[in-house]
Amino acid sequence: MNYISHYYLSICQKNFIIRDQSPYYIFGSVLPDLFSSYDRTQRIRIKDKISNDGQIVYHINKGILDHLKADEIFHNSNFFKNNVRYIKMELEKIKLKSSRRHLYFTSHILLELLLDRLLIKDDRGVCDDFYFYLNKIEEKYVNMYLNSQNFVKEPSGFFNFLKRFTKKSYLYNYVCNNDFIFALSKVIERTGNIGFDFKDYTKIEHAINNIETRLLKKDYKSIFYEIKEELA
Repeated sequence: MNYISHYYLSICQKNFIIRDQSPYYIFGSVLPDLFSSYDRTQRIRIKDKISNDGQIVYHINKGILDHLKADEIFHNSNFFKNNVRYIKMELEKIKLKSSRRHLYFTSHILLELLLDRLLIKDDRGVCDDFYFYLNKIEEKYVNMYLNSQNFVKEPSGFFNFLKRFTKKSYLYNYVCNNDFIFALSKVIERTGNIGFDFKDYTKIEHAINNIETRLLKKDYKSIFYEIKEELA
């Protein structure tokens, strides 16, 4: 899943307000994806055990752990398998000039980004709140956490990336078809694959409309309830 999906899942936890009303839990819940965008050579991983070594470290670790568990549940769900299969068939129909050899991967990423897009379309406030929480993160705590985990040599570099990420707020643009397809292409390119040719944009836009209609008919939010139950 992607940024907004992980954020949405974190706030729909039954005991979120009591247990995890901390921007650092939100930060932890999206940190694996943030870190992947910052440095694709490394992955955030923690053990199942969560030490209660200060509330901030606890909240960040809890957010990361919930993120990793949610991704595992999502990728093994029938929702994921059935929809990726359907998306791949839709992309095969439009005969893309680019990314034809990587349609399964493209379908996987497209599904994840579409979940974010639908959540934002349903309620722009989910994006407002997501950035509100990230803007409350303080550099000293980010540096302290990353130093304690030996994730990066210069934590300040990551914090600068985080500030650029929040300032740019590009997730709002997911509601615009061209911007959404451009973002999808960039994600694909970052993994070493070939992105979309501009001649493909109209074809992809048509496919996205069909896929979104299917997701809405099938109640796309059902996957969040399924994951929430498993996490509980």
